[in-house]
Amino acid sequence: MEFPEARIIVFAKAPELGRVKTRLIPDIGAKAATELHQSLVLNTLQQLSRAALCPVELWCAPDNEHPFFNECQQRFDVSLHTQHGDDLGMRMHHALNHSSRQPALLIGCDIPEIDGDYLRQGLLALVRGESWVLGPAEDGGYVLVGCCESDCRIFEDVAWGTSDVLDQTLRNVEHLGCQPYCLPTLWDLDNYMDLQRWEAM
Repeated sequence: MEFPEARIIVFAKAPELGRVKTRLIPDIGAKAATELHQSLVLNTLQQLSRAALCPVELWCAPDNEHPFFNECQQRFDVSLHTQHGDDLGMRMHHALNHSSRQPALLIGCDIPEIDGDYLRQGLLALVRGESWVLGPAEDGGYVLVGCCESDCRIFEDVAWGTSDVLDQTLRNVEHLGCQPYCLPTLWDLDNYMDLQRWEAM
């Protein structure tokens, strides 16, 4: 491993019918959306296993008891954790602060373009001393957030799920006197057009 003291946190929901990839359900149905979600999680963990950058943690919602998460742990060298917090921001803050002052990147499972080189850039930035790393998303959110020590104020007053997420997070970082290191912009898979884009890759 290149960064044995760092970690990559992967957020994933349990593949419960009708509760994942909900924006795709009208186009492909709940069963196909659930299967797609599982494929995306496995694809992400496979990419991370192939990159072998640092230990990987799978943070699960609503908990880590679903059989799919046990399958992920058996197939890949990941530790399982349960997300805690009233909203996405607090759940991310909790996961990032799980190990104090340790370089950590947090990603979701719906970023088809993410790869080892992209994650390596983020880890190198933290090792060099950057306080915060962000990976912007085309839809106005972000696909990656990283730090060595989280501050809950970064995630306050953010309208999660909107096109303002990145701008609001950048504002919060700058209010703390930091200049975040931004990686190249990627896209995440949310709707039917995104699915077609992934299938064409």
